[in-house]
Amino acid sequence: MEELIKVGSIVAAPQLVGALIVYVDGRGQKVNGRIVETEAYPPNDPSTYKFTGKKLSRSAHFADAGTIFMHFSHGAYNCLNIACGEAGTGDSLLIRAIEPMDGLGLMWHNRYGELMPDKPLKSQLHNLTSGPGKLIQAFGLKPELNGALLGAATSGLTIVAGSPPANIVQTSRVGLTKGAGLQLRWYDADSPFVSRR
Repeated sequence: MEELIKVGSIVAAPQLVGALIVYVDGRGQKVNGRIVETEAYPPNDPSTYKFTGKKLSRSAHFADAGTIFMHFSHGAYNCLNIACGEAGTGDSLLIRAIEPMDGLGLMWHNRYGELMPDKPLKSQLHNLTSGPGKLIQAFGLKPELNGALLGAATSGLTIVAGSPPANIVQTSRVGLTKGAGLQLRWYDADSPFVSRR
């Protein structure tokens, strides 16, 4: 996956749909899920920090490919971004939604603050990781991951190959004013965990 990310966000983002994202926290607790939605933020995109101004807290956006960029979005929640391409280009992708797999009970507790019931409501289950802020909560990812490397023991976060979905939809990204019409979001059309259709 590291080589794929080096190519750039426009190539990597659609190919990561179906890949597995795995996180092992400092206590050795493991969660993972299947990526079902991504967005690309290439260097010439008017919505990226290359155009809005580089700040210290956003410097991971310009780092080497595979650097984790924890972006605080809309003053409400963190988002998991991965720097792509060459350092300094300001190319990254957003992991927007996942389908939870292993560690479901831990994800449930992280997200809802309670033990997972024996028969969870489908609406609660689908709401667990169906958005960038939700998956951050469910996985227990902290802002301190900003600047760490994907695949490094110190980050505990890796992405490994999975099975590509049968139906991938390409459409515009969510929640943008600049570059809103660019078709740079991809999602698994058959997954109930996608944030928005």
